[in-house]
Amino acid sequence: MPSSLTKLQVWNLAIDVIRDTALQSLTDNAATARWLERNWDHTVATSLRAYPWGFATKMHQLSADSDTPAFGWSYFYTPPAGWLRVLPITRYGERFGTPVPYEMTENRIATNEAAPLCCRIIMDKSSNPGVWDSLFVEMVRAKLALGMANKFTAKNKYIELASQLLSAAAEQAERIDAYEGSPEPIETFDIIRARGQGVETLPWGR
Repeated sequence: MPSSLTKLQVWNLAIDVIRDTALQSLTDNAATARWLERNWDHTVATSLRAYPWGFATKMHQLSADSDTPAFGWSYFYTPPAGWLRVLPITRYGERFGTPVPYEMTENRIATNEAAPLCCRIIMDKSSNPGVWDSLFVEMVRAKLALGMANKFTAKNKYIELASQLLSAAAEQAERIDAYEGSPEPIETFDIIRARGQGVETLPWGR
């Protein structure tokens, strides 16, 4: 469900964690406002790249570029403006379809798959928090709060609170895979479980 929040509201949600004064506008003459403006785009972009967020995923049919890779692949495809991450590509773009071998090089997709290339791409949504998933809001809020806690308070209680909020948001995102749709086939889950045995999940943060 879309959050319907504004950029200022997300900023103030982060500020609430460190119990600082709420901002009245994005251009307030406050140290927190200047810090948030500097760190906003980077924080949102890295958070979007972290998971296959459904609200930021767009389906594209790409035309092949006029030039081709020097070796190894037959085609180049340039992702659209505003792209942040290309999700695993499958034949004809089918969610459970046959995987298409490819690699990212020169910020382009190199593959042997002929045009049109059907793919799902995470797009930059930093300018419109109103379409964000509420869980994504919580993740961005926690990351911003953690940065401000270190910058402005240096108090362990605020750093720990922001860290806990971030861990909880990341855990929820991993659990639901940040993607709403038909469940993966049973055999896929078995493979994931087998691969995950003995692997420790690292803390996710800046």
